[in-house]
Amino acid sequence: MIDAVVNDFLYRIAGDERIVDFFANTNIDHFAEAFATQLCDISDGPCDYAGPSMARAHQQMGITNAHFNAVVDHLRAALVDQDVPAGPRNRLLGRLARLHDAVMLRQP
Repeated sequence: MIDAVVNDFLYRIAGDERIVDFFANTNIDHFAEAFATQLCDISDGPCDYAGPSMARAHQQMGITNAHFNAVVDHLRAALVDQDVPAGPRNRLLGRLARLHDAVMLRQP
């Protein structure tokens, strides 16, 4: 199910002019795998995300709250469309919301 959510999410990102440029130089296959692992890990699954911290991965990207919210909206829609029940969906989104400050941190 996680792979289906990630694929749905990536199609939504690809069609959104507000945020697609943030992914222009991204190896999408690598990103999809890392994001699926992170979602699995944050959902208490058997996965262990070992990628960069959210602050490091997003430093100097110039992400605004509008960009962040657009990404969250796409993830929420992908979760709904992939029939993730409301309880688990809201728990996952709540856990991901805790990453907001790290994603928005602008490091020198």
